[in-house]
Amino acid sequence: MKFFGKCAVFSLLFALSACFFTACGGTEIKASESSDGAEASNVSSDSAEEKGRPGLYVEDGKLMRDGKEFFGIGINYLGLFYDALDGNPECIDSLETLAEYGVKCIRVPVNATYTEEVMKKQFDDEENWWALLDRIVAKAEEVGIGLICGFFWSEDVIPNYFGEEIAWSMREEESLSWSYMDGYIQRFIGRYGESEAIWGWEYGNEIMLEAQIPDTASQPRRFTCDDVVALYKRFVSSVKKYDKHNRFIGSGDAGLRASSYNIYNYNSWYANTKEEQQEMCGKLYPMDGVSWHAYADSVKALDAPENFVDPPEFTDGKGGKTKLYTTWTDYFGYVSELAKAHGKIAYLGETAFTYPDSKREIGKADAYKGMEGILKAAYETDFPLTIVWNYDPLAVELSSVTGTSDRWGNAFSEQSERGQGILSCIKDYNRKIDEKHQMS
Repeated sequence: MKFFGKCAVFSLLFALSACFFTACGGTEIKASESSDGAEASNVSSDSAEEKGRPGLYVEDGKLMRDGKEFFGIGINYLGLFYDALDGNPECIDSLETLAEYGVKCIRVPVNATYTEEVMKKQFDDEENWWALLDRIVAKAEEVGIGLICGFFWSEDVIPNYFGEEIAWSMREEESLSWSYMDGYIQRFIGRYGESEAIWGWEYGNEIMLEAQIPDTASQPRRFTCDDVVALYKRFVSSVKKYDKHNRFIGSGDAGLRASSYNIYNYNSWYANTKEEQQEMCGKLYPMDGVSWHAYADSVKALDAPENFVDPPEFTDGKGGKTKLYTTWTDYFGYVSELAKAHGKIAYLGETAFTYPDSKREIGKADAYKGMEGILKAAYETDFPLTIVWNYDPLAVELSSVTGTSDRWGNAFSEQSERGQGILSCIKDYNRKIDEKHQMS
């Protein structure tokens, strides 16, 4: 009964794909049939023909936009769609604030995030679900901010909703989970695929990170790297099938653990060599973009902002230990080299200056200084895409010491001194990038 009920709703959902929807505020969104049968919104009816190829894309091993190599800094906005669904659609207007700070793009989930209750809202109120996404895309177009759309943020929500075991659902193309995912990708791209606001796609968030742990009796591994790769390959194939513009596809992952090779082959935490890291980069990521997540996560970063806080140790291949990077400049070079060896693009999908160990309040100047250590290195090394974690305009109750909200974890906004420092730093370095590469 559980499967039948959800499958019936699921079938009904996609049977409605040619229907008309009405956005909030009475704006009519006219759906039309695209060549693959998915509806298309009129959010941007003339942009594709007038402005050429939309979004980010990879050409000759470079990240490109509008025929030029792209460099820029964006922001994660984890709660944008979630909060709009939760009765706060006014948060969509906060994109205007981000545009004022020169933010190039936002990384944003466009499906359920962490709970089945959020996913259920799609089936309970189909019209509102898509109307809110219409508003987000329209506002991004209006203010000139790109959207890096994360389709399936959590590895748990969709399999749990359909009552399927996670690893099995990853491997099996015939699973209900994948049937839903493929249909959602088709529908989303059919609706927004011609919008200039859509810059690229990600699968989800840090899915491969959980797979890169040894399988032990006390901590059984729920799914393997090979399970995730099988899912990633289907995802890439599905996106390429529906997105005729072949936009940039990123993993959304945190990158490789320092023991990834030995965990994969020997179920061991023994540290990798650089060559082993390079091999794993090619093995685990069958998409254009290899995402990394790295933070300056200590108040110690203020002593030397250019340095990477507590870099991991690797094996030097001779029985000794070594560090492949000790500064942010080193780090950007390291991840770029790994990706380029496989014809891929490295990008920093999450980063920030955070300071949970601080015993004092950090003002705007220190927040700027901590963030600058990262962004200056990205600027000087011509790193293509850096996305700062995590904007939240609804985070009004902030820690007096860390300047963050627990609502989404290390969230900030322009309401706090930390947020003002971070946003000002992003604005300054996007301006420097534009001047350096004549992108404005």
